[in-house]
Amino acid sequence: VLPTPPQEPLQEATCLVLANLCEDPTGDWKQLQQNGAVFSVAHMLGSASASLQEAALTLLAMLCSHKECREQAADSGVATSLTPLLGSTKPDVQRAALALAQQLCAFGRAADALLEAGAASPLAAMLLSPGTGSSEVVAAVLECLSRLADSGLTQAQRAVRNVGAVPHLIQLMSHQDGRISRFATSLVSSLCPGDVQNAEQLFESGGLVLLSEQLDSGDERAQLQALSALSQLSAEPVQAHAIVENGCLTSTLQLLEHPNQELRAYAAITFGNLCSAGALTPAQLQHPSVLPHLVAMLSSSNALAKGPAAAAIASMANQPSLRQSLHELGGLPGLAALLELDVETSYHAVQAIAQFAADERFRQ
Repeated sequence: VLPTPPQEPLQEATCLVLANLCEDPTGDWKQLQQNGAVFSVAHMLGSASASLQEAALTLLAMLCSHKECREQAADSGVATSLTPLLGSTKPDVQRAALALAQQLCAFGRAADALLEAGAASPLAAMLLSPGTGSSEVVAAVLECLSRLADSGLTQAQRAVRNVGAVPHLIQLMSHQDGRISRFATSLVSSLCPGDVQNAEQLFESGGLVLLSEQLDSGDERAQLQALSALSQLSAEPVQAHAIVENGCLTSTLQLLEHPNQELRAYAAITFGNLCSAGALTPAQLQHPSVLPHLVAMLSSSNALAKGPAAAAIASMANQPSLRQSLHELGGLPGLAALLELDVETSYHAVQAIAQFAADERFRQ
């Protein structure tokens, strides 16, 4: 029935019957796959009948829960037909298209094909639609976007930028459904760095405030996602200054000694970027809440943090009063221990020690 010339009511009924068969754990999907059903059903997506489109999408989504069928779907060129249906004005068709896209995005070659077909744009636009609805649908959209971003970051950034989806992603960062908030934060961390317009929308929409709140949340997973985002955003000088202005510094310093090694690494990268960008003013570095952290970082087990800390201390050791404070906090022994490390770290340590050597109070 499937390969016969168009008889849409019959094809639709056949798709529904086959979908019911696929629900049973009897292996019927395997027989369909071996007989090329995926190719025939994929061709039906070009029909003008919304009900046939929905039935075909539903059957394909069921079949493509299996790797072998995903491979056939990629070979069939289904991405080209599926992409317009992700932007369908028919809610049932759009939801069925999303279910298929979710299956295909789990397969690298199919995800690449969807990206090339422009699927990221209608998916991003779904975040703006009031009809997107349930948490399951939102999570599915975010999952698809995340996988497409893995396949091609630039195309995903462009799609999100063109539809103005960043503010909506930021709102979803505080969603009560943990899966949604994690996907949203992950997307913000990957789509905003390196994209000026997306980064601007992040700042204007209060995204940095939310990231700062996540740092203080005590939730290790939320902290990790926030620091992952900040470690990338802080690589741009303008964004680094905005991060400091939005109150992320103290929390970042505190997380430098977190038991979680990955958290410590992201915190160190973020702090290093803030120092390199000149985002930290002397007053901030010298603040009583910051200075002890800097000295402690010199002898920290977090190797990534030592260089930026030595550089920051070297920049303030030319002031007599600060040399005294640094000495009282144990800064000199910490600096001396850095002399045998990598060239950049030892260079900053030598710079700082030279300031102490020029002060007769500390020569002994």
